Amino acid sequence: MIWIRSGQRSASTSGQSPGTRGAPSSRSATPRHLDRTTAVAYIAGVGAGNGYHDPYVAGRDRRLGPDRERLAELSAIPASERTPEEEREWCLLQWRTDFSPGPDAAGHARALWDTRPPGAAVNLAAHRDL
Repeated sequence: MIWIRSGQRSASTSGQSPGTRGAPSSRSATPRHLDRTTAVAYIAGVGAGNGYHDPYVAGRDRRLGPDRERLAELSAIPASERTPEEEREWCLLQWRTDFSPGPDAAGHARALWDTRPPGAAVNLAAHRDL
């Protein structure tokens, strides 16, 4: 989210508007402060609401093919109870579908896993909030 204040040349591109937290706050604060807001630009994501979710899950499941059963098994395990190997497998299965279909998708997911900082975990609470 980019928030441009009226009469100023600065903008917040960090995803947080001044004095608030995240895009939802920017969207709700802007109408209350029209006198101080020139523009708000949404620059990433799927947009407001959850209308994307059902088509996303259907597409993900289609791209996973027979692996969707394994993803469901891993997803049923609370994240705090997954072993490091199960967490890696869960991430790779899920991320694979974010890349273009084809033989390189699994390799791209592995490369993404390899770039994460040691000991980093997927923050599911933040993901849900976004």
